Amino acid sequence: MPTSAGHLDTVSLSKATFGGNVDFGGAMFSNQVDFEAAEFNSRTVFADAKFEISVPDFRDAKLREATEWHGASPKNNEAIQQHIYAYERLKAEMERLKKHEEEQFFFAKELRARRAREPRWLKRLPNYAYEILSAGASRGRPFGFSFCGLSAPPY
Repeated sequence: MPTSAGHLDTVSLSKATFGGNVDFGGAMFSNQVDFEAAEFNSRTVFADAKFEISVPDFRDAKLREATEWHGASPKNNEAIQQHIYAYERLKAEMERLKKHEEEQFFFAKELRARRAREPRWLKRLPNYAYEILSAGASRGRPFGFSFCGLSAPPY
């Protein structure tokens, strides 16, 4: 069941089984997207997909190892708790599939959503510091290595 990019409104594909290739690459989802308990049996692409309202719901879904996520992102911070649940699920699925870079990517997104939920800046500070200083998408470590004379780790 190939699907091509385009503008998609409310989508509920709960318990759907995708036997063939599925390509949501570049799609704009302007409402909630539900893939709960869906099964993806072939090539699956969400690359560069945009989610205006919230991150898709993949609870109990079976994703393939090679699911493509690069560039996929929510467009705004509405429904923050739903973002957190969705990122938790995607992170767990990537951990199960041993896709560690994607797992870190979704963990960073989860932390960012959790930070957005916290109204007091002082409570957000440790979360933000972790994002800046941790490995992965860190912007702080290269700065420290380049401009502060720190030596890069041996890996």
